[in-house]
Order: sequence, then C-alpha cells, then structure tokens
Amino acid sequence: MSSFQWFCLSMRVIGVWNFIDALGYFTACFNAASGYYQSVTQPIGFFFQGLVHLVVALLLLKAAPFFASFAYPKPRSSSVVEGQNDREDI
Repeated sequence: MSSFQWFCLSMRVIGVWNFIDALGYFTACFNAASGYYQSVTQPIGFFFQGLVHLVVALLLLKAAPFFASFAYPKPRSSSVVEGQNDREDI
C-alpha cells in the first residue's frame, strides 16, 4: 500500500473511533435525561458532544481521500515517471 492509502486508512480508523465515542456520549445523554445518574453536565451537553463526534466520524469515513489529498497533493510537473506517484484514487 502507498503512503496515501495508509493515510486514508488511518483517517477512517479515527472516524470509526469518533463514531464509537459519539455513541458513548449519546448513551450518557440518555442516562442523564432519564435520571439514572446526576451529573454536573446537563444532558444537552452530552447530546451536542455526541453530535460533534458523529459529524467528525462521518466526515472522516466518507471524505478520507479528499482530506488526504491536502497532505499528498498531485505533482504538478508532467515529468513524473509513471509508477512513482504515491497517490492513487480509492
């Protein structure tokens, strides 16, 4: 695998991690709203935190190649020998 593909894969792994983290915040929101435990944080705080994690997760999962292209731009010169280009479309 090329370094571009590894970078895309790592962003998708971070996206899955954020998705799982968002589920934890939504569970905490449900528990706080249902009165299962009392905390200093309001349930809406857990909800918004979970929503932010969910949005970041979906962006990283769906648009990883787009974000990786900022770190690995295509070379501008036409003298690049075929096969030396690390960037491949995923």
